This record gives sequence, structure tokens and C-alpha cells, in this order.
Amino acid sequence: MSLECCLLHLEKDEGDIRSMITGGTLVGERPLISLQEGLEKNYDGSMKLMAETFSGLTSTLSDTMTEVSNAYGEGYNATRSRGLEAEIGAYGGDLGAVMQNLNRITGENDAFRENLAEQYTREALSAVLLGRRSPCSARRTGNSSGRCGPPSAGPTPATRPRETGRRRWRWRS
Repeated sequence: MSLECCLLHLEKDEGDIRSMITGGTLVGERPLISLQEGLEKNYDGSMKLMAETFSGLTSTLSDTMTEVSNAYGEGYNATRSRGLEAEIGAYGGDLGAVMQNLNRITGENDAFRENLAEQYTREALSAVLLGRRSPCSARRTGNSSGRCGPPSAGPTPATRPRETGRRRWRWRS
């Protein structure tokens, strides 16, 4: 199409235009000006005519509604950015440090629970399938070398002795 516009504007045939391009005589702004003048001459007013068709009107309405919808995003983004900055400030400071510690403790507790569940499964399967007594049952029968539960740094609230009326201390089960 641009070659056609140059042909019309410069009043040359296609071979002459191609020779001028390869020979370097048709360079710079001249081809662009020729193209623009050719488009204006051949297609002036065609956008206006296209915009008045059903398809053109539908396209214009779609573009208008897109601009209307974009206003939501602009308002949302501006306001939401302030909230995101506040979140970053809070979690990047003392609150974030405390939450990291809580998450570390939660992770430790989850791992402890999973390890204990696996241990109980192994002990139950060994007792049923192999006839072996678990370390917990050995401890209850007086074998103090048996180990019940995973290693710990000391009594937890669930295993700490408590005072009772009959005996001075009784272990929680």
C-alpha cells in the first residue's frame, strides 16, 4: 500500500520507485511525506464513514466502556497501594518478627506431632505383626530401660506430675 501511495504521489511506475529506493535517491522524510499525502488523498474521511456503521459504533461503545471500567482500576490501585505499604511496614518490623517466631514454633509442634504419630504407628504395627512389646508397655511393667515417646527437654504440660489426694504425685496419661 505504501508503494502505491508513492506511485500516485510521485507519478512514477513501480520499477522507478524501487530503483529510487535501492539507489538511495528516495530516502529520509520524502517517502513518509509521500505515504501520508497518498493516504490522505485516497482514504480521507474513511474513518468517519467506518465509525458510523454498526460495526464502528459497536467498537466505539466498547472502547468507551473500557475507559469507564479503567476508572475503577485507577481508583482501586491508588487506595490499595496505601494499604499494601502499611502491610509491608507492619510485617517488616516487630509484628513480622513475632509472627516469624510463632510460625517457627508452629512448625516445631507440627513436626513433633507427626513424629509422635509415626512412632505410635511403628509401635502398634510391631506389637501386632511381630509380637514385640513397645517401649511404652515395657516401662509400665517396670522395665526402666524402655523409652516412651520422643526425646524431650523436660516435662511438658501434658506429662508434668500433678498433685492428687491419694498420692503426692501422679503422672498424667
